[in-house]
Amino acid sequence: MNTPLPLVYVVTLNWNGRQDILDCLSSLKRQTYPNLHIISVDNHSSDGSPQAISEQFPDVEQIINPEDYGFGKGLNLGMVRAVERNADFVFTVSNDTLLDSECVAHLIQHTGEDVGLVAPMIYYAGQPQVIWAIGGKTNRWTLEKLSFWDGRPDPGQWPDVIEQDFVTGCALLFPRQTLSRVGYWDENFFMYYEDSDLCRRVRCTGLRILVVPAAKMWHKVAASSGGTATPTERYWMARSSVHYFRKHAHGWQVPVVLFWRSGSALRTTGRLAKQKKWPALRSYWRGLFEGLKEKIA
Repeated sequence: MNTPLPLVYVVTLNWNGRQDILDCLSSLKRQTYPNLHIISVDNHSSDGSPQAISEQFPDVEQIINPEDYGFGKGLNLGMVRAVERNADFVFTVSNDTLLDSECVAHLIQHTGEDVGLVAPMIYYAGQPQVIWAIGGKTNRWTLEKLSFWDGRPDPGQWPDVIEQDFVTGCALLFPRQTLSRVGYWDENFFMYYEDSDLCRRVRCTGLRILVVPAAKMWHKVAASSGGTATPTERYWMARSSVHYFRKHAHGWQVPVVLFWRSGSALRTTGRLAKQKKWPALRSYWRGLFEGLKEKIA
């Protein structure tokens, strides 16, 4: 008697990204892994995204929120629904991504009892052979992420899996056990750094984080926030970074992190000023101050 394949629920989040979500869903529908269901969570889009999904993908389940709940809370709603439907794995996918047809099949092959998260290799959508993210290690002193391959062409030679301290939140396969032991996304992060927080919590439980190079994805960078160095992107990047470092820096790390992040703030200020991106600069500093005022759970 054949053992049924594990049930995988894909949860993707959309906010006013009509064409992006339709492209993403098209790539999800081409997955060769057969036991796959899709939930699309919409954060109160005004561009007709839910209607377009209903018309083009009537079998995709939708959760339509009455307001923009942000990244973490939006995904959590879909993930809880998936767990209620007895999903063995929940695969969260950003709406501005495109997946190779074998992506899910490759990821599932590398799950196990000691594995907390599995992620694909992610490339730039505009430069299909250039690596956008493959995860990396974390500096124990500054808590900064260290990525060695981002922005480089793919050399084409990789081991079956690469163990990392962190991976990007663009695409993460969660075994059900991870959600039981670690929990869901921290909803205090509206946008950005929620993946760093999640990976840190996963590693603290002793579970492994793996990247599977054979599983491929392409990312339309920063489409959800309107692009890089916009006021929206700078505000949330600043605010979430302060929240993350305040949450995870302890003891002797605190003065080191404070010194390092102060230098980072000055460098960012200088770069935005040189580019004369004054709205982005004002938003960046507003994000820093509001992050300092937030309560840390």
